[in-house]
Amino acid sequence: MKAIKSLLLLFVSTIAQVNIHAQDVRPGDFNMDGTVNVADALYWGLAHGKTGPVRTNATTDWTEQAADDWTESIQLVNNKYQDGNGNGIIDTLDLQALYANYDSIHIDTIKGMVSSDNDFWIDYFYKTNAAGIKVHRYSIRLKSPGEFHGIAFTFDYSGFGNAAMDVSIDTTGLWFGSDDVLVEVLQATDYQLHVAATSTNQNNIQIGVDDIVNIVVCEPIAALTNFPEVNVINGEMIQADETRQRIESLEYTTPSPEPECLVLWDGERCEYENGMINHKEARHNEGGKGICFEGRLYGNDVASISIGCDNLYDVYDICTPDSLWFYAKTDVDGIGQAIEFYITDTLENAGNAITINALNTAYQRIAIPINALMNKDCPLEGIGKMSFRKANNANDFLIYVEDVHAQHEWAHIWTSDDCYYYDGTLNEEEAYSGRYCYERIIDEEDNWYHTAISLWCEEKTPYDLTRSDEIRFYAKADKQGRTFNFNISERDIEWEDCRKELNINNYIEDGVLSTHYKLVRVPIDSLKTDECTLENIDGLHFYNRDDLDFKFYIDDIHVYSNIDSCMVVSTTTPPETPNPILTLYPNPVSTSILNIDIHYPQSTPAEMFIIDLQGQILYQSHTMLMAGNNKLSYATDQLPVGMYVAQIRDHNGYITARKFVMMK
Repeated sequence: MKAIKSLLLLFVSTIAQVNIHAQDVRPGDFNMDGTVNVADALYWGLAHGKTGPVRTNATTDWTEQAADDWTESIQLVNNKYQDGNGNGIIDTLDLQALYANYDSIHIDTIKGMVSSDNDFWIDYFYKTNAAGIKVHRYSIRLKSPGEFHGIAFTFDYSGFGNAAMDVSIDTTGLWFGSDDVLVEVLQATDYQLHVAATSTNQNNIQIGVDDIVNIVVCEPIAALTNFPEVNVINGEMIQADETRQRIESLEYTTPSPEPECLVLWDGERCEYENGMINHKEARHNEGGKGICFEGRLYGNDVASISIGCDNLYDVYDICTPDSLWFYAKTDVDGIGQAIEFYITDTLENAGNAITINALNTAYQRIAIPINALMNKDCPLEGIGKMSFRKANNANDFLIYVEDVHAQHEWAHIWTSDDCYYYDGTLNEEEAYSGRYCYERIIDEEDNWYHTAISLWCEEKTPYDLTRSDEIRFYAKADKQGRTFNFNISERDIEWEDCRKELNINNYIEDGVLSTHYKLVRVPIDSLKTDECTLENIDGLHFYNRDDLDFKFYIDDIHVYSNIDSCMVVSTTTPPETPNPILTLYPNPVSTSILNIDIHYPQSTPAEMFIIDLQGQILYQSHTMLMAGNNKLSYATDQLPVGMYVAQIRDHNGYITARKFVMMK
């Protein structure tokens, strides 16, 4: 994406249009509507790359300039008007005329045809960052999404006034290509941000997840007492076929944001393509515990696991290990068949595909040399996803993959041992919000009625809910008139001592489970027993003993205190994390000295350890860290070739560590 930044410009109101043809060029008014504004970028984008006669005595100044007509037009507007600098080529340099003459006006206009209206839509998100700054995020959407060649609008944040410290734009909702351009004009004195996104080829821009752009407004935490109104105005779209469409303005009052509360579970784990998690086929399935990835290799489908959902201990870069391995098996349809395995990096470059032959219905350990997966486009310095596809025109079949590692047992790239589901799975189609919901699936042969979500897969477990008031989640069923019970489990407490089942119909809005998601609000006190105080909860459990032939779906499980405010996770205030910065060099180590630099926020006694991958301490020393930068070292002469961990532990027990590789 090419982003073009602008200067601050003054605002001048527009005037009425007059329909006059074949006028002189006014640099910057690319659509000849009488005003230079961000909508001009749409005509410029459509005409990008066109060539024509050079304009005599051309300049970007706001003056009438005679010019010969070019051979093509956009609607009635000749391409000569998009040549802002008059050099006979429509390219990025012409945008300087738009910036230089922004809000300039004239009366010699050419009207273009505009079709029926579309409507804007806004989703709002809010948080307060560590510096105490309110961050307001407005996701600008179209009510009737699709695609467009270009779109332009004005985001008016004057309701913030001078409380807005910073206003910026995020285009993650647009699937921008290398030929797409973002034009921004910020009028700080009028509290307006003008935005245009346009392609510069003959293709339309695709809209991902309906978002056009996200506008981020930052303000001091105490700046505003009322929540401001924002406006999205002057909206216009244009298609590659030159069809123009007006977009209705939208007034939006920023809501009083509901505080961010503790999420027990929301399904936002790894992203899977043409596949899902499966606990029944897991290699480490002990009583329903553990999951594997089930990939559907149907037709030309590619089944993929995206990386980034687990704590990977810096193994995104797998250049250091010499092999990658995992366990895989197939269903009966895939016996003797072959698959191709490859890795895509974080820039979406695909590595070499490696063929894996003779699949079977029992798990096999598969090891692949790292250098065999690499190519010049995919050096594997950052793993994006792992993909599987059929080889040799095989019939359709399923594969199951588990425990993907990079050379060493500890270097998990993807594993599922710590997060499991009883008689249920993740469902991407039925999610209330986000990526997944939890779907109850009963195996009728087992006649099992207990479904559960383990919380061991989240970093903060076990949870202390003793200062909380309410658990909330969203639930629905695939059939009307059904119900289920809910309870929790607590670590180190006998199962029966915590088993206080509550029927959700007593806590659901409208008092009945339906085929549409409804909010369930369960008071914490109703879940407690004498033995089970909810100090260390580690599981969420759902039952229906009498009705096994329906599915229900659970999503977005949160915990609240005082009904509408956020909970406190623990009964004591945790010590402030020192947030040190640890640097090791050279790494890999081929010299006799490993340099260890650590920046620490305050002075503290500490210990330094060198540890091997089996957890054995090879070296230990005491040191005094001073506030600021500290330089330590370790003599590596006696250290065998391999991978190790350098660890610093302060007197409060806080640990920071990094890996290094010893080479000779």
